[in-house]
Amino acid sequence: MQQRINRHDALYKLLTNLPGADLGVAPECAETDPEVFFPEPGRVDLARQAIEICERCPVRDACLELAVRDGEWGIWGGMTEGRRRKIRAERRLASQDQEAA
Repeated sequence: MQQRINRHDALYKLLTNLPGADLGVAPECAETDPEVFFPEPGRVDLARQAIEICERCPVRDACLELAVRDGEWGIWGGMTEGRRRKIRAERRLASQDQEAA
């Protein structure tokens, strides 16, 4: 059964805090069961489904940036937590390199 998100869901944050996004465009996840984006360990099928939904989303980049910045859990912007951790680590290293130069 498909559920709509509400203000208590983590995805509500996406709809109300997208950095630089045109909020006149609805994210693809708005009409999807939120459980898809927060799969239980081992539910690769749900993770893949979430990533596919994100790939066609008009606010994917802003969503990903929000999750990288805030350390969200689940699938955001088409990436898993592990992939976003790598992005954060790369950004920290780049920032340290710039400070050292």
